Amino acid sequence: PKTIDEVFAAITLVGKVTGAEKEAARLVADMKDRIKHITDRTSRLAESQKKRVLEIVWHDPLMAAGSGTLHDELINKAGGINIAHNLTDYADISLEAVIAANPEVMIADVGMGEGENLPFQFLMSEPRLKDTDARKNNRVYPINVELVSHPGPLTVDALEQLANFIHPELFKD
Repeated sequence: PKTIDEVFAAITLVGKVTGAEKEAARLVADMKDRIKHITDRTSRLAESQKKRVLEIVWHDPLMAAGSGTLHDELINKAGGINIAHNLTDYADISLEAVIAANPEVMIADVGMGEGENLPFQFLMSEPRLKDTDARKNNRVYPINVELVSHPGPLTVDALEQLANFIHPELFKD
């Protein structure tokens, strides 16, 4: 699934195939309620209040989640503007493009194989990123790849985490 609606459809289908339709329906309803809790707050943001966000999926080469990805939809629902939205799918992005976009929040997918936290280390230590708003304001975060790259019930956990990274002031409860 590449969208939240496709995640719901997949869960519903698995419920139907396994004879657990009621459980699947309850799960989808719970997920929708949790998403609404986020979007009720972020949908009120003016465009100027939305944060410029970079989410990298790898650091060498530097790769970001662009349009057509679940990451992109989650960033938008969490009140962010994906600086890689003009890219398609998971694509290389130049460091120059990142610097020019000056992300206010940078997020690194971590937990993959032997290089599990290298993307986060890159965002924290790359000297050319030191003047980005994200680094200057200590707004660089790791997120477990299991949450964002494996569409399913954990997708809402990813959204909640992203919303807290991007707009902590809206989610103090």
